[in-house]
Amino acid sequence: MRRLFFVLILFLFACRSFTPLPGATQTTVPLPTATEIAETPGAIPELTETAAPPTQPTPPAVLETPYSVRVHPDGKLYVGDRVSFEVVIPQDSAGAVEKVRVQLNDGGLKQIGEAQAAPFGIGGRLEATFTWAWDTQGLQAGDYELVFSILPDGSTWTQTITLLPQDKLPEAEKGAEWRSATSACCKVYYISGTEAERDLPGLLKLADEQAQDAERRMGVQAGDPITITLIPRLLGQGGFADRGISVSYLDRNYSAGSMDIILHHEMIHILDNRLGGDLRPSLLEEGLAVYMTGGHFKPEPLLPRAATLLATAGNSKLPGLGWYIPLRELADHFYVSQHEIGYLEGAALVAYIVERWGWLAFDEFYRDIHPQPDGSQAKAIEVSLAKHFNLTLDELEAAFLDTLQNQTPVPGQQEDVRQSVHYYDTVRRYQEILDPSAYYLTTWLPDAREMRRRNIVADWLRRPTETANLALETLLAETGRELMQGNDTLVEQNLTAVNRVLDAIQAGEADPFAKDAKALDYYEIVQALQRGGFWIDPLYRGEITPQRIQVSGDQAQAWVSLKGPGLRQVSLARMPGGWRLLLFWEGKWNVGNQAFANLERWQRLDAVIFAMGR
Repeated sequence: MRRLFFVLILFLFACRSFTPLPGATQTTVPLPTATEIAETPGAIPELTETAAPPTQPTPPAVLETPYSVRVHPDGKLYVGDRVSFEVVIPQDSAGAVEKVRVQLNDGGLKQIGEAQAAPFGIGGRLEATFTWAWDTQGLQAGDYELVFSILPDGSTWTQTITLLPQDKLPEAEKGAEWRSATSACCKVYYISGTEAERDLPGLLKLADEQAQDAERRMGVQAGDPITITLIPRLLGQGGFADRGISVSYLDRNYSAGSMDIILHHEMIHILDNRLGGDLRPSLLEEGLAVYMTGGHFKPEPLLPRAATLLATAGNSKLPGLGWYIPLRELADHFYVSQHEIGYLEGAALVAYIVERWGWLAFDEFYRDIHPQPDGSQAKAIEVSLAKHFNLTLDELEAAFLDTLQNQTPVPGQQEDVRQSVHYYDTVRRYQEILDPSAYYLTTWLPDAREMRRRNIVADWLRRPTETANLALETLLAETGRELMQGNDTLVEQNLTAVNRVLDAIQAGEADPFAKDAKALDYYEIVQALQRGGFWIDPLYRGEITPQRIQVSGDQAQAWVSLKGPGLRQVSLARMPGGWRLLLFWEGKWNVGNQAFANLERWQRLDAVIFAMGR
């Protein structure tokens, strides 16, 4: 009885120590204040006798074939999933592949589907795509052997897929469904139990504000409601527009764009599309969206900022970045060019044309661009330039460069451009290595309308959540905040840390996080949070997911989610044995109850109960 009493005391102590924060987005979660840590000789008791072993990234399965298979949704699969496959075809095999067949070996070969080999995504990767081809509803949990066949040459290989029981679904997916809400401008779709549902009133208001401003700038009313789909994971840079808008909205958003900027950018695309045009070249289409929004991921002085890309930085004649991409090359290879440079150049070019000839002249030129027989967008632009401005593309570029060269440099802009390019290149490198479904050239972005019709949520709720992913994503997210605040030194340090880890992962090293002290801190903090669930909520037994981590010396603040999108803030300290959760008791932060500060070590919960029972 006495031991039970002290167990209850511990539960009350843990419940008192951490209270839920109200739901908030990254921009509204308050920064933690400095906290005094009371001196105690002990460490937080662990629920297990030894710490969990490090979890390293799981390499993709190696198949005895030149073809690779990507399975969706990411991560574990469960009975009831609608499973998709991407069979990636290497270029040297392209001529031998017309289509791919997938069959289930279940005592006989049962057809799952056939798909033609075709370019996929912005990058045009050759693959056979099977979207939701395998409906696992009604199957038993267990291992299933799938047979992949290349047609017409007949080469085959097998891959084993494991289905887990449906009742083992992640907490976030249990009962999750598509829902919608309507504002003055938009029809907004979201998945229940996500950050979007938590912050919906503010998001609806924000959408209306951005739509109103976009309509004013473009001089056109939207007419039909704009469809916005809020995605609870980061895909690409966070925003896409086609018939509607898809925007990533999540707490652990490691692409440092402002939600209002991203929404506005994509709304310009919608309005631009409704205004029409036979061909809207990517250089000018994306340039227009950035120009009308006043920046790409944040407000930017476009012409002075673009001037930093030259070999000499504006009229100062000081060395520039030397990253400028010639317009003819950029126009024909826009989306495979460096993303931030291309968008900045496109926006500055639109700004230059509008400032020189006026909006109406630009709009008439832009809407009068037509496809050319060879498919060259540079030639298409040049034909319209000759008709409307009596200029060749080279003549336009020469005048544009002269204007850039005569810009007055803005202090700090060149370093900010350099850091921005480095940051987003690192984000994309992380995605390509550890979250390939999110990589912008080959993003897994199924049709949102069909997802809603079938109530498919797993493709966007599941994502890689190994310790390595969580550590790097929280570190990148914090780096993005520092980038927006202009903290160049911290940005450089953090990006160096992330790239050292990625280098080590690519090299196949066993302990990649050991390559950098800061990266190792984030890795060990994630581990401490994952195994310290008792102290965060003693009644919760599900996954604990870090959404934000902020490290300052030997102290750290973390925001974590348990079941649902609510955030809880916890504190940690670096101890001789590693990072440990801190407990709040009697107005002070402690690594244990001050009343038991005379205990030399707390290794196990039993030891604490015994000590208290004495």
